[in-house]
Formats: sequence, C-alpha cells, structure tokens
Amino acid sequence: MNQKFAHLVIAAFLLIFTACSTARHEMPITTSSEEALGLFITGRDLNENGERFTGDSILMQAIDLDPDFALAHLYLSMGDGINNAKSLASKVTPGEKLLIQAYGARQSGNTNLAVITIDSLINLFPKDKHCLYYANKVYYRNNADKALEYLYKAIKSDPYYAAAYNLLGYELIELQRYDEAREAFLRYLDIYPESENIIDSYAEMLFITGEEREALNQYKKVKLYDPTNSFVNVKIAWLNIFFENYIEAVNTCTDLYNSDPASKEKEWGVCMMANIEFIQGNLSGALEIMDSYIQQLYEENNLYGLLLAIHQKGWYALRGDVHNLAIEFFTDGIELINDSINIADDENMLVMGLHGGLSVAYGEMLMKEKSKYHLNIARSLYAAYGPQYYSKGLLNSYEAAYDNMNGNYDMAISHLTSPATSVSSAQKYYLAKTNDLSGNKEQAILFYNKLIKSLDQYFAGFFYNESRERLSKLSQ
Repeated sequence: MNQKFAHLVIAAFLLIFTACSTARHEMPITTSSEEALGLFITGRDLNENGERFTGDSILMQAIDLDPDFALAHLYLSMGDGINNAKSLASKVTPGEKLLIQAYGARQSGNTNLAVITIDSLINLFPKDKHCLYYANKVYYRNNADKALEYLYKAIKSDPYYAAAYNLLGYELIELQRYDEAREAFLRYLDIYPESENIIDSYAEMLFITGEEREALNQYKKVKLYDPTNSFVNVKIAWLNIFFENYIEAVNTCTDLYNSDPASKEKEWGVCMMANIEFIQGNLSGALEIMDSYIQQLYEENNLYGLLLAIHQKGWYALRGDVHNLAIEFFTDGIELINDSINIADDENMLVMGLHGGLSVAYGEMLMKEKSKYHLNIARSLYAAYGPQYYSKGLLNSYEAAYDNMNGNYDMAISHLTSPATSVSSAQKYYLAKTNDLSGNKEQAILFYNKLIKSLDQYFAGFFYNESRERLSKLSQ
C-alpha cells in the first residue's frame, strides 16, 4: 500500500467514523440547504441562550432558504412554529418527528405523551445535547431530579454547552440551591463572556437571593451594551419599583411607551407604565394609560392587542377591589369578540381569560353561582380551542380562586400543582394566597417573594402590592 493510498484510506475511515459518530451522538437534521443548516445551528444556539429576537430572525432566514425546514420552524420562540413543524413531520427523520411530537404534546399540556415521546428520542440519541436539553424541559415541572439528570448529561456530552449552564442556574434557583446556581452562572460566564444574556441571568439570581443593588448594577451593564434591549429596560424598571424609585422606573419605560402601537415594545411600555401608577395606588391613572393604548389599538384594528389590554384593565380593577368595574371591563372584552367575524385560537384563549376574570370577580363578591357559571365557560373554551401549557396554568389559577372561595384549600393546591403547572404571575399569586389562607406560612412567604421578584412578567403588577404587604406581615 503506497503512502498516498494509505492517506486516502485513513481519510475515508475518518469520514466514515465521523458520520457514524454523528449518527450515534447527534440527531440528523433534515434540510435541502447547507446554508440554511448553518443558519439554523446559529439561531438554535441563540434561542437556547435566551437571545430570542436575534435567534428568531436568523431562523427565519433559514426558513426563507428552505421553507420545509421543520426544525427551523420548531425552534422559533414566537409565532406558529410548532404547528408549521407538525405539518412537515412526514418529511423528516424519525428522531426529528419525535422531537416535534414532544414539543406539540408539551404545548398542549399532555405531559404523559411528552414524557413518553422524549424518552423514545433519548433512547435513539442518548448523547445529543440538544435532545437532552429539551428532555430537561419536558421533565422539570413533574420530576425535577430526572430533569436535572438529563441536563447534567447534556453538560457531560459537551462541557462547553453554555445554554445548559444557564438553564441549570435557573432551575437550581427554583430549588433554592443558590450556591450551586451561582456556580452554574459563573461557569456560563466563563464560556460565553460576551453574552448579554448571562449578565442578565446572573443579575436575576442576585435579585432573587437578596443582592438587589448589585442586581441593578448588573442590569445596567447590559443596557450599556444594548440600550434598545426592551426586556432589560423592563427589569431595570421593576427594580426601581422595588426600591420605590418611581420616577426612574418611568424614565426607563418612556421609550418603550412611545414605541409604535403594533410593536411588542409598546405593549411592554404601556403595561409597565400602568403598573407603576397602580402600584403607587393610582388606579385611575393606570386605567387612563390603558384606555389611551386601547384607542390606538382600535385604530390599528388589532383585535388580539385589544383583548389583551381589556383583560389587563379588568385585572387592575379586580385587584383594586372595584369589582363592578372589573366585571364591566371583562364583559366589554367578551362583547368585542362576539362582534368579530374571524377569531383565532389565541384570541379565544384570551376570551377564556376574560371569563376566568369574571369568575374571580363574582367569586370575590361571594356570588357563587355566577362565579361557577363563568368558570365552566372558561373550562369549555380551554378544552375546545387548542389548549396550551400557559393557558392551562391560567385555568388552574381560576380553579384555585373558586376553590378558595369555598374553603377547599387542598383542592386549590391540587389544581395549582397539577400538570401543566405554570410559572405565570397568576399561578404564583394563587399558590401564595392559598397557602396563606390555609395557614402554611412558609410556602406563602416563598410564593409571595417569588411574585414580587417576577421581573419578566408585567401581570405581576396586579398582585404586587398585596403580595408585598402580606410578605411583610408574614415575615414579622
């Protein structure tokens, strides 16, 4: 065998070995475009690292090159990506099909199917870090130990897998394993020092663990890197609310508030400005801000935005103890949808929220029959219009409110902790409230504290004052 031929044999062997190794360790990805594949890998990494706007824009470029790129659709963090991926499932490999099925099952709240499907995928690709990463998400709300096992396996598969350290940090925070969480975030920072997201993650950990001033300093670092980062601006505003620096909070949100009415930034800005007014005890000021925004949405003919804003108004009135006004607002939203011709599933999910709000309002007025009537409608809407993970969490909250009214605290806790559990502000509030009512002081303190530190959820504004007051009393 001459030297040149030997080199060719070795090269061929290495190529075959690499292909086999890839087949053994990594799930194949189906696409007709090599360029689209490169964009997908970049976009997926960005989305896993929490840089969703940039990640989605790159994934959309991949989809432009290959409209049938199922996983590119699947990894989009916004829009109708999962349904588009489902429609392409017949064109992909068995592993990709299982991942799509797991995503769909988890989105619809079918936890058992999601677990079965993801286990089948991991049996095929036990060392694919991205499959292991998603297996963690499927398991976390139901079996935290198993979820962490998958995440540690992902890190073992790739010790430089930054996204896994980020997710690990957040999950350890929820488990109150703060020293380990700090280690995970610092390891993430070592791997990916240029990431704004890791500074954001580290800052959130500092806030949760009581280092609020240093958390604010860290968020300001992110803002120096990217002044247009709307999510960080909202978190800085929340911290200023926490310190009762309301003028600074308003200044932070002013640019968002003045954004184009159709933009997500406008929605965040409006809701935060209204939160600032409401938290200072100015309900009428909060409602005026929402009314001005609603007028713009009418002009834009933005039905989804209108329903969301009306829902927001109703909850301000509800938590401001003006129940008749809350009922009026929620009813206005329902009448609006009844007058509409074309209704999307997302809009029907908001109608579920409007009926849920009515159930809570009537319940707090001790009008049990009306409360039960609207709760039943909310249940029916959830069942009929493509149930989703987050929506199930909201429905569980309405169920808990009804149970609390009837003194059924164990049933309320069962609803709040059953699949699919949610991390929404409403869920945290009712977990705190129910434990408070039933005398479980430790758990009440835990969830009230989680709620006032919900930096990324503007719905937390409804519950902020009550949570802070109860936390103060319970902690004395």
